[in-house]
Amino acid sequence: MKERVPVNNKETAEDRLLNFVEEQTDKFTKYTSLAYSGSGPSYFVLNEAICNYSSIQLALAATGVMAKLDLQRKQDAFDEWFSQKYTEVRYRENPREISAQKWIGSKEIEMLVRTENKEEFQRLNGEVKAAEMKVAYIRRLQDTWDGFKFVLTRLCRNADAEASLSSKIFPDMTSDY
Repeated sequence: MKERVPVNNKETAEDRLLNFVEEQTDKFTKYTSLAYSGSGPSYFVLNEAICNYSSIQLALAATGVMAKLDLQRKQDAFDEWFSQKYTEVRYRENPREISAQKWIGSKEIEMLVRTENKEEFQRLNGEVKAAEMKVAYIRRLQDTWDGFKFVLTRLCRNADAEASLSSKIFPDMTSDY
């Protein structure tokens, strides 16, 4: 895995997300790779994959829960920050001394908040967007892992069928076991 180098020695939410995705993809590739040579994976490789399936599924579920919690915290922090800035701009631009007909609208207030606090808005909003993408990525990993269960099941059935056929074709070879 290549480590991304942050621009200006400042790691962004995007950098952290990309590092996370690369790391998880490498792990997933390792777990789903049924290293074998010849006609198919060995019984040992299949057995190991089956034994590890549930623990990896639980780890993915835990990672998903932690990512959702992280998203909620970042969304709450962004909402709190935005509410505070919105209120400050609204009181400044719409003083009680002038009539309500002359007040600026909520959309204009939102645009002022965004333009007056551009860097902070981009940073906090970027954190939320990166957290949303992380949750979506983990969900896709979980879906793919669920599909891997089908592959493992099919490979086990094939291996059982081959073993059964071998015992019928070569009965003397299996009697010693």
